[in-house]
Amino acid sequence: MIEELLKLPCFVNGAKFLAYSFCDSSSKGLTTATSILRNLIYPFITQQPQLTRFLLPAYVKVHGNLQSFDTLWSILMDIGSDTVAGAKYRIIDALDECDDTWKILFGQNKGEFSDTSRISQPKINILIISRKYLEIERRLREFDSKDLALYTSMADDLDTSIKEKVEELANDLRYPRETAEEVSQILHAKAEKTSLWVGIACSALIGVPSKDAVKKLSSLPQGLEELYKPLLDAALEFTQKEENLERIMQIVNYVAISRRPLSALESAEACQLCPDGEDDPRENKPKSTSRRAA
Repeated sequence: MIEELLKLPCFVNGAKFLAYSFCDSSSKGLTTATSILRNLIYPFITQQPQLTRFLLPAYVKVHGNLQSFDTLWSILMDIGSDTVAGAKYRIIDALDECDDTWKILFGQNKGEFSDTSRISQPKINILIISRKYLEIERRLREFDSKDLALYTSMADDLDTSIKEKVEELANDLRYPRETAEEVSQILHAKAEKTSLWVGIACSALIGVPSKDAVKKLSSLPQGLEELYKPLLDAALEFTQKEENLERIMQIVNYVAISRRPLSALESAEACQLCPDGEDDPRENKPKSTSRRAA
């Protein structure tokens, strides 16, 4: 999307300017509200060097420390209030990958743009994109917001995805036409407009004989939340066994206090999961994992 936007004439000729920030829970520097602000400010400074005039006053005021949220937010608003440069657009993508400091960002947004007493409102257009997390969704309703899944193009994408996956399964597993049609109908009915559910469900059908495909698919819960619940229940049941609890608590403790996400190998070494060198994670596990996976 970003690449296509930057090809528009208004951005090519400099009439408008675009900055974007991607949150990534697996990257230490892309998970905080301050990192979002830094990533939004930097492109405008490089595209419009005259905007550096907003940095010096802030630099002097905080004695050289430009890392605090309040300072960066003030700079962002000053840049937005600039009347010389053209219109400014900012995109914050994957907000759900940000840590809890996103709440501070929302609080500032609401306070800044709902303050009608300001002589001039910042001329900033902000697009925030996130997966459907309940708290983020609730906060987004305070602003003009849209559910992307409701757009016709998104529905078309889901239809295309289901069609391709069903065709692939039908070819590999020799589905009769009636079975393929029924599988397609169930996928549409249960996916709740979520491609991820379709992918998980179709993965569950790999290796299932065609005569059992409909039964297998019908047994899967509807929607992601219900689909994940059995997995979480199984994990909780696993923790109830006394012989597993101590090891799990040890892993959780290391993950909780680590300053960055640990790789599978680092977790194994820290918790001494393979003291005798058996089942070395380097032999059969990914070299890196995110905090969420841990």
